[in-house]
Amino acid sequence: MKKPFVSLRWKIMLPLLVVFGLAIVVVAILLGTFLNDLAYESLASEVAAIAWETRGCLDTAELEQVRQTPGRGAPNSTACLEEVMDRHERAILISYFLNESDQLQIGLNPYSPGEGINPGDILTHENMAAYFGEFEDDGPYIEEIMRLGLQEPAYEYDYFIYEDDEVSEIFFIGYEPIASRSGLIIFVYAGDLVTRIDDFQYLLFFSLLAGLVLLAIFLFIFTGRITSSIRKLERVSEGIASGEYNQTDLPKPGLFDDEVMEMTRLIDDMARKVYGRELKLVEQVTELKVFIDQDRRKEELEKVISSDFFQELQAKKRKMKESAMAEQVELPAAVPA
Repeated sequence: MKKPFVSLRWKIMLPLLVVFGLAIVVVAILLGTFLNDLAYESLASEVAAIAWETRGCLDTAELEQVRQTPGRGAPNSTACLEEVMDRHERAILISYFLNESDQLQIGLNPYSPGEGINPGDILTHENMAAYFGEFEDDGPYIEEIMRLGLQEPAYEYDYFIYEDDEVSEIFFIGYEPIASRSGLIIFVYAGDLVTRIDDFQYLLFFSLLAGLVLLAIFLFIFTGRITSSIRKLERVSEGIASGEYNQTDLPKPGLFDDEVMEMTRLIDDMARKVYGRELKLVEQVTELKVFIDQDRRKEELEKVISSDFFQELQAKKRKMKESAMAEQVELPAAVPA
């Protein structure tokens, strides 16, 4: 059964294009992960710096009162938060704390009081998911992060981008402890950073894609030169197989020798040797025919000589010769004197 034909051009091009395409995907994924990690670290550092400034502007007496009064949030004045927000225009600060009933509760919201997240609101899974989550069932997870944020800085990579449905802005969210049972929810606007990362990733992806297209064009042209030389050798080989040994359509030598040129020289040398051997074989066949003809004639002659018919003819010839000689001897005696 004849196997399907696949051009050498595609045998060379396809593996290289597949490998390069996979390399593009891997590079895009790794670079995207690296840039996201870099953005995460940068935004986390900014959140930590904002939390540090907030702790620095809190009133010492107020913090001491918070420590001695269970269930009271800190700070209880918006002045500190507004001062920090004025210095960090991209940041929004909301305080929260753990009340006497061990429930999470909003402390202060100087950014948008009366618009969703209000001071004193008890946080439930529903409003946690609505305020700080991405999906409706994020409430339990958000509560876990917020409770952790009362003890140590808490960030979650999967949730570091928050998109508000109304304003469509992207924020980095961090939870930082500021006092006993009190913490800060810090939103840092990250839309410009995320946009730059996305633009860079798109630019990189399309640049690599353009590189893949250019590589495909280059390989198509380059492999075309290789396959055209091999096609010429194929036609030359077919001509030699049909007895046309004087082939002129051979691949032309380039600046450097390669496998194709080595094969060209070998085929040309083979054609010359085959032609010489064929001429010699023709001469030998001619001589053999002459020898066979001579031997055949000799054999046929021997068959004729040894045949009964030839023997009878020979006997008749001898009898006729003997009769003629006898007549020649008796003829002079019959003449009178």
